[in-house]
Amino acid sequence: EHLAVCRLRVQGSMHFPHVMQHLYACFSFWMETIVTNSRYRRIPVLLLPSSPGMLAKLKSNEFLKGFLEIMESQLGIKIWDRQRIEKEMVQLGSKSSSDNSTNHTSYLKDKNTSYTEQEFDISGGYILSHVEDLNQFARRHFHQTIEANYSQYNTTEIRGIPRIGILNRRQSVGRSISNAEQLIMSLSTALSNGSSSVSPLQYFEQKNFQEQVEFFGDIDILISPHGAQLTGIPFMGNKPCTQLLELFPVGYELPNFFGSLARNSGIGYSYLYMSNNPAEDEQAKSLQERIRARAQNLCPRPELIVDTVQDLILDWQQCWNTDVNS
Repeated sequence: EHLAVCRLRVQGSMHFPHVMQHLYACFSFWMETIVTNSRYRRIPVLLLPSSPGMLAKLKSNEFLKGFLEIMESQLGIKIWDRQRIEKEMVQLGSKSSSDNSTNHTSYLKDKNTSYTEQEFDISGGYILSHVEDLNQFARRHFHQTIEANYSQYNTTEIRGIPRIGILNRRQSVGRSISNAEQLIMSLSTALSNGSSSVSPLQYFEQKNFQEQVEFFGDIDILISPHGAQLTGIPFMGNKPCTQLLELFPVGYELPNFFGSLARNSGIGYSYLYMSNNPAEDEQAKSLQERIRARAQNLCPRPELIVDTVQDLILDWQQCWNTDVNS
């Protein structure tokens, strides 16, 4: 037996993009453990904090609930607290120990059992690997076949034509693209030559986890403001050559957060800052200023979005042609 234990440490905020930083890292750890440690039967374990009702809090969020259900159904993870782990280790004939350091691994072995515990430092952004496996797990969980999921990209009509999507936020939550409908019209007009297709404007506020995953799986070039709705972009990794264009309001720029998630998911990443001035000259300094800056709605010039997307389409086409011919 091998317990591959990943410790979830939530300090303060339960904001799900930050929780997902830990869960994506845990998924990567479990996959590496399964691949590299074939000597034992592997049991992936998510170690929860000791706070009462922590699992219920996690599963109250649609995205976290859906992600954990995929991990349970496809990877067979166990979601335990420290007391349950100690109990299991006693039953397995081994003792466990832990410390309070970060980014550590503890090994305890006897003739039957090994125990590995990992906690990640996520201050540098997202940690994620095995994105192809993650997408396969999602398809199986939702009873979708690989062939059906990819069939649209293997037809003469669709090949070489990327699908463009704008994922917006409601104005009530801040950082909404106030002229999103105009952008859709401008893109549809500019790209009417058949070089791409433009999907209807999307919001995630009323979407469940599966609907979010399906949206990401259907989009090749995504335009969206900085925000939690981007946490699921690894599910764009079900196909090659995808691109993310992230938009930031004046006074707030954080490209290495979702940028790190995009890059680790094999997604091309670029961003636009909604000012003609350098971001470092306008970056909010105090917490109150940052809160105000983050809450601003965005109104990007349509011609700027069209020009940028046309460049991304060229990148996509070059990548797609290379991928198809390789």
